[in-house]
Amino acid sequence: MKKSLVALLLALVMLTSCVSAFAVEGPAMDKSLYPLTDEKITITAMHAYTDVMPSDWSTVWFWKQLEELTNVHIEFIPVPSSDRATTLNLRLASGDLPDVLLKMAVNSTQCSQYGGEGMLIDLNQYADIMPNFQYWLDAYPTARNAVTQADGCIYGCPYILTGYAIRMGSRFFYNSQVLEHAGLTTPPNTLDGFYEYLKAIQGWDYNEDGKDDTIPLAMSEWEDLEYILTGSFGVMNRGSSNYWADQNADGTARFWHTAEGYKELMRYYHKLYDEKLVDPDIFTASFADEIVKAQNGRALTYIFVNNSPVSGSKYEQYTVPMTEPLEGYNGEKAWNSYSMPASTSANFCITYKCPEEYRPIMAKWIDYFYSVEGIIAYFMGEENVTYTHDPETDTYALTDMILNDPEGRNFEAVQSAWCTWAGGMNPSCATNELFKGGETWPVSLESAAGLINYTPDKQEGGTVWAPFLFSSDVASEVSAMTADFDTYLGEWAAKFITGEKDVDKDWEEYVNGFNALGVDDYLQLINEKITERGL
Repeated sequence: MKKSLVALLLALVMLTSCVSAFAVEGPAMDKSLYPLTDEKITITAMHAYTDVMPSDWSTVWFWKQLEELTNVHIEFIPVPSSDRATTLNLRLASGDLPDVLLKMAVNSTQCSQYGGEGMLIDLNQYADIMPNFQYWLDAYPTARNAVTQADGCIYGCPYILTGYAIRMGSRFFYNSQVLEHAGLTTPPNTLDGFYEYLKAIQGWDYNEDGKDDTIPLAMSEWEDLEYILTGSFGVMNRGSSNYWADQNADGTARFWHTAEGYKELMRYYHKLYDEKLVDPDIFTASFADEIVKAQNGRALTYIFVNNSPVSGSKYEQYTVPMTEPLEGYNGEKAWNSYSMPASTSANFCITYKCPEEYRPIMAKWIDYFYSVEGIIAYFMGEENVTYTHDPETDTYALTDMILNDPEGRNFEAVQSAWCTWAGGMNPSCATNELFKGGETWPVSLESAAGLINYTPDKQEGGTVWAPFLFSSDVASEVSAMTADFDTYLGEWAAKFITGEKDVDKDWEEYVNGFNALGVDDYLQLINEKITERGL
């Protein structure tokens, strides 16, 4: 399972030895280190890729220039994002691993379990040759906490997100013409208002293709709407970095997927689905499918982390962002789909299969991704081709070739011939200045500037939890439990949403099934961590 004021960067702790020569914040690469090896070496790397990018990364500009720079040749082992979790679980369980894992999102429990077993290499031993990576961990202590396991080891590099606009998760994006058709000048701000809005636009042939095929609300995964609605039903109140547990008023942990608020969320979701207000393909659709629907004017409202689904289309100019959560029936109004400033997963890991003499080389190799030069290349591509740089203001902008493709392709699909950051899970650092994905476009920044006022840390007594980390033996137990939780929820949520199961009649059976999977044991472990942290 499974987010027009310019968002300011959080204050960084500056390290004198790492201060960049750039005006933008971040460490400069040490060019004297390259190439990293006199003789070219070959490394196997398993990586996840999305359906908007090529599966063969050997053809992509970033990876070709990186090989020239480092003298490290990568043999890529591509895995479709849809198969990532299953493939990763199987490979870790069997020990059949490549030299490195890249964009495979190894979660914290997997890091603890398999790192503790020696299958993943502790990067702490290479701290002195990874100054760029250390810069960001020192600048953002919560990022260091997120990846440091209970045994003190760091088994992989996270995606560090310095700008709050990049931590917001998926949200609604509207169309001004569609809002006008519904009799609105601004987006709805209550659950009932949102329902009435969807009813008002249902069946409208907005794109005038003569077909009854427009979709009031489109998304690529059913969980997208779940995340958005959590703050309207009072669940996931400690942010999205801990998916299964949040906090009761008395300070104890709560398994929010069996809380009364989640029951009401499922009831509301079913109503939208039953009345054909959400895309019927939510359990099978991909991001590529969502793009096509948005580009063709079929998606009257859509959910995504930015408005890139309509980029380059005639509908982009009508984008209206979501700037406040929907108010719930009991007055709840929070934006709980908000993460810590670092991913909870390791997006680059050196495995035990990597020859020992190559491990320091790969530590230096990944450190490039956290330098200003590496961040620019990884997220923007080739200067004067995919982006331009104004030296007077030290600002960067994507070129018209990327943003306005003559074939009308989504900008992420166009740029992926140069960069492979789409889909997240990046072993790098996304800053507002250097990350040029849709989350830092003006309309997305406007959305973030509004939603930031409703995040858990802005609620009375609220906070955003960092992930809870466990010793390797406990992590193995937690990993097994949460995998079961994930499978079980996926099955039942689909049944509740479609109406195969009745939210009222079958709720007790659903809760009992979760309890049988070890919810009480899981909550006991979380409560111990709450006490340990003083939360």
